[in-house]
Amino acid sequence: EAALAEEATNGRPTGDESFGLRLAELQLRLGALDAARNLLEALPEERARPAQHARVAAEIHLAAGDLAAVEEVLERAGETPQTAYLHGRLAEARGDGEEAERQYRTAAEEPSEYVRATARLGVLALREGEAEQAIEVLEPARAQAPGHAEIVPALIEAYLEEDQLDEAARVATEALEARPEAAE
Repeated sequence: EAALAEEATNGRPTGDESFGLRLAELQLRLGALDAARNLLEALPEERARPAQHARVAAEIHLAAGDLAAVEEVLERAGETPQTAYLHGRLAEARGDGEEAERQYRTAAEEPSEYVRATARLGVLALREGEAEQAIEVLEPARAQAPGHAEIVPALIEAYLEEDQLDEAARVATEALEARPEAAE
């Protein structure tokens, strides 16, 4: 009831902020960095969801390559599996693979973050020349997201590095069956 009273007093429902944040995330996924940034900046100064706002801002700053800004907003975002993932991305961008792996493993413990965190773990393993480890990490995640845009190419690359051409072809075929629009 207090939240409803506050909404009525301020004249702007908190749902507007959630909608704006979700829309900014969508713009970011579509590659519209400036549109995402503009949406985020248009949101009210008084925030009903400061942690969510900080997470979206961190994603935008990561996409822009502004690592100092990512670190600053993550300080306000709190400790969640989502922020662990973002801390992993920040560590990865700074070349700290060990810290990135630690953060991604923390994030992957949460079902909602499992796929994207595991995708990054597989990519890290590939960068370290550990194709077999990448396969071990990525295959279970691919079962949950057969057409995932990050998992599939990394898994195909790992199979190719292990000279498992049939497996690479299988993964590619299954991904195209799961997402036929990706073939275009």
